[in-house]
Amino acid sequence: MIKFVLFTLLNLMVSSMLFAQDWQALSNQQQSVLQSLSAKWNQLPAAQQQKLKLGADRWIAMAPQQRKDLLTKFDKWQQLPKQKQQTLSKRFEQFKAMSPSKQKQLRSTHQSFKKLSGAKQRQLIDKFKKRQHSGGKRNNKVRRR
Repeated sequence: MIKFVLFTLLNLMVSSMLFAQDWQALSNQQQSVLQSLSAKWNQLPAAQQQKLKLGADRWIAMAPQQRKDLLTKFDKWQQLPKQKQQTLSKRFEQFKAMSPSKQKQLRSTHQSFKKLSGAKQRQLIDKFKKRQHSGGKRNNKVRRR
């Protein structure tokens, strides 16, 4: 009997993730957040519906200041040229493909960079750009005495 109940629950969980949901099955809050998609919701693939629902749930759970900050970031994103958006999207995909330890290392390095003064940040950026333009090679000459 327990196996049957577990199987049924698992089946319900998987089916809700795999099969599209009718617009009316969304909560009032989810419908409010996703209002712009109401007319085409039932035609969206189930996987896309699921992602949108999760995004709506995250939005609903945010504090007002978090929402405001996110909207500001989104506005900045929208103002970027398409080429810059594509470059950043590609970098983000590369980041997601990294191991968790490498992601942690990069986050830590980024946090350290943000704590530096503006002058020090510019100095490091200039140094990085110079290295990029020279083919990424460091000057590793061996000193002779």
